[in-house]
Amino acid sequence: MDGGPYFRFNEAISLTLNCEGQDEIDYYWEN
Repeated sequence: MDGGPYFRFNEAISLTLNCEGQDEIDYYWEN
């Protein structure tokens, strides 16, 4: 991808995880 001169490539990523409830969120947050 090319964001032009204002947005250079870096190693940052963003992940999305769909959870069924708070217990599942807590599980992934703690591990």
